Amino acid sequence: MPKVSRQSKIERWILRNVEDHPRTIAAAAQRHFGVSRSYVNAILRDLVADRRLQAEGQTRARKYRLIAQEAVERVSLDGSVLEDRAWREIVEPRMAGIGKHAKDRLHYCFTEMFNNALDHSGGTAVSVKTTVSPARAMVEVNDDGVGIFRKIRDELGLEDEEHSVLELSKGKLTTDPERHTGEGIFFTSRMCDTFFIRSGSLVFSHDSNLGDWLLETRPAVKGTRVTLVIDPDVRKPARAVFDEYSTGEDYAFDVTHVPVSLAQLGEENLISRSQAKRLLARIPSFRRVIMDFGGITTIGQAFADEIFRVFAREHPEIEIHAVRANRDVERMIRRAEGVTTSPA
Repeated sequence: MPKVSRQSKIERWILRNVEDHPRTIAAAAQRHFGVSRSYVNAILRDLVADRRLQAEGQTRARKYRLIAQEAVERVSLDGSVLEDRAWREIVEPRMAGIGKHAKDRLHYCFTEMFNNALDHSGGTAVSVKTTVSPARAMVEVNDDGVGIFRKIRDELGLEDEEHSVLELSKGKLTTDPERHTGEGIFFTSRMCDTFFIRSGSLVFSHDSNLGDWLLETRPAVKGTRVTLVIDPDVRKPARAVFDEYSTGEDYAFDVTHVPVSLAQLGEENLISRSQAKRLLARIPSFRRVIMDFGGITTIGQAFADEIFRVFAREHPEIEIHAVRANRDVERMIRRAEGVTTSPA
C-alpha cells in the first residue's frame, strides 16, 4: 500500500472535520498535527482552488464549507430500468471518489431501495438524487407511490402506520413473501451511517450513534422518500453487517435489534401486556433478540412480565438480551425474571 503523505493526511482530516469547525478549522488542524499555521493555510488555499472547499469572509472572520457534487435524475417505474442498471448508469459513476467498502454498502442499499420502489410502491416514477462530498456520500430515492407505511398497514392488517414502523425495524417483513425476504430495509438501515424513510406524516430513521426513533412530521408527503448516508471512508465491509445479525455458520438472518421506543404511541408508558405482545409480534422467527430500551424511562410490571417471563418460558430457544436499560427498567426486568436486585 502506498505511503500517504503528511499533506494528504491533513487534507483528509480537514475535509472530514470542517463541518464541525467551519471558523476554526485552521487552528484545529494546527493543534492536531503540530504543524505551523502557514502550512495549514497553504493546504486550505489548495483545497479552495481545487473546489473541494468554499471560503467565505476575510481573515479572522473566514469560514469554510464543503462543496458537494449534486445530481438528480428521474426514472420511470414501468420496468424498463431495473435496479442494477439504475446503479450502473445513475449512481455508480458519481461515486468514483469513495472507498471500496462505502461503494459496496451503497450498492447494496440503493439496489434494495430502488427494487422496493419498483415492486411495491405502485408509483409511476422515482427520482434519484446523489450528493457526494469528502464527508459523506448520500443517495435519496423518492417515489410517487402509495407510501410504504400505509402499504404495510393495509396489506398486513396492522392497527396503524406507527405499527408498520415497529415491524419494519425488526426485519423479515414483506408484503410479497414469494419474491422477497423482508431483509432489505433492515440491513440497509444498519449499513448506513444515517438512514431515513419518510412517508405520509411519519419518519423512520436509524443513526449509527443515536439509534432508532419515530418522528411525526407535518405536512404529510406523498409516496416514499428514502435517504441513505454513508461515510466515504468507512472501514467495515458490508459482510460485517450481515455477520452481526446471524448466528452459526449458515449466515442465516436470525438476530434482530428491536428499538422498544417504537412500541410507544405518543406519550404513553409501556405498562400493559397488549403493548408487550405488539412488541413481540414475529419475534419467534429469530433466535436472538436484542431489546433496546434506549429512551425508555419506565416500564410496567405486566409489560415486563409478558416479555421476560411468559414469552421467555414459552420460547426457551430464543435468547432475549436487554440493552441500554436504565436502573428502573433493569429492576423491573429482573423482577420479571425472578431475580432480585440488591438495594442501592
